[in-house]
Amino acid sequence: MYDPHRDQNERSWRKQITREIDRALNEGRRPDPEQLAGGDGSKTAEVEALIEVRAALKQEGIDALGDESPPSDADPLAEVERILADSLELGTPGDVSIIEAEQPALRDQIDELKRFYAFLADALTGDAASIEVRARLPERKLGRFVLERVLYPHPLGRLDAALDEKTRERFALLLLNPSLPKATAMRVLRDASAAKRLNDPGFVPLAEIGSVETGAGEVRYLAYQDVGGASLDDFLRRVAAAPDVDFARAVAEGGRNLPPPPQPGPPPAEPTPADPRRLSAAAGVVRQLAETLHRAHGQGVLQADFRPSNVVLAADGRALLRASNLVGAMRHAWKGAGSHKTFLAPEILEGESNTLDWRADVYGCCAVFYALLTGDAPPADLAVARRTLAPVSDDAATLIVKGLSRTPTERPASCLVLAEACAPWATTAAPASRRRRLALLIVAIAAAVLAATFFALN
Repeated sequence: MYDPHRDQNERSWRKQITREIDRALNEGRRPDPEQLAGGDGSKTAEVEALIEVRAALKQEGIDALGDESPPSDADPLAEVERILADSLELGTPGDVSIIEAEQPALRDQIDELKRFYAFLADALTGDAASIEVRARLPERKLGRFVLERVLYPHPLGRLDAALDEKTRERFALLLLNPSLPKATAMRVLRDASAAKRLNDPGFVPLAEIGSVETGAGEVRYLAYQDVGGASLDDFLRRVAAAPDVDFARAVAEGGRNLPPPPQPGPPPAEPTPADPRRLSAAAGVVRQLAETLHRAHGQGVLQADFRPSNVVLAADGRALLRASNLVGAMRHAWKGAGSHKTFLAPEILEGESNTLDWRADVYGCCAVFYALLTGDAPPADLAVARRTLAPVSDDAATLIVKGLSRTPTERPASCLVLAEACAPWATTAAPASRRRRLALLIVAIAAAVLAATFFALN
């Protein structure tokens, strides 16, 4: 989950650029400011100024360039991790060759860190299986949890169905790989803690954040309450395998009576036309998500990460969000290949965190709306999206395409506006929603009776 008030990493960027400048000057060459700025014209002038300052210091005989360098007794692996993490955030190659040359005994550990960050750079879209590392996750037991089956691989580890031996409660356990760099793991745990404090019924309840020592090292985990049902990607694969299914009923049951999902195959040559019979149920799901996000926005929190694995259709018909993602820490890495990146607003992928606001979640909701109607991720070309949505209501197609606009100001003004726009099509409410409304009605009637009795007695 992305916090819009978080530091924008300007200091990290400046430190990395300074190191690159100093390395070039020490090698007797003058760096190219445009190349260091990554083609960002707004940054080029600042890089040029940094080059002039660092060159002047060197000319004056000040050899200790790179004033952000760690002391000689610093942990070299921590320094490698810092360089690679900075490079990933900036979208530039990370050069740790000097540390490799100075620390030959750490070559294996450095190679493992390099493989991990290469994995993140290439496969953070959620299409990857799992991180290839020597330290493996446990297969049968983690502390008091019995690991029953793997639900799906996660870019940072694995999501398992688990049973608490003491309470007999069931959980979805996100196990963070023991080889995950500490800084990244802590970022994930901080974001999870923020979601836990939010305590909103529209998010999958996060029961516990903990860790267990194993033979492979410390395994950190997030224990989500088992809500049954299926994640959106799993649900859509199951629906694709049963084309004659009652879509509205499948949504209301969280897909639990659908056949097992087939193995993912090659993407279709042409987009699948939208199915107008899905409109009511799809609008109901998006309406629930948008209402949840509107409440979260009121507390200064964005979801940002709308990978289908983070949208859950619960067994009781609720549409929930799972607040575990990587977007806030590593936006640039999402530029890699993979269809799941199209569920993220363009301003997230482009790293424009200073302009990121609630309209990024409006985009995500509309991407989910498109996927529910078509079974596919939304295309980058909005003209193609419009043609694909042609079989459904023209108003619904217009709303979705507007919400998928690259320009945030052209989208619906808020998630509340989006939820209200979905209301005319969402003719069927989820069972949980009906129960909540009935409970509220009962409370209102009881309050009216009590009030009438009070005034009659007085």
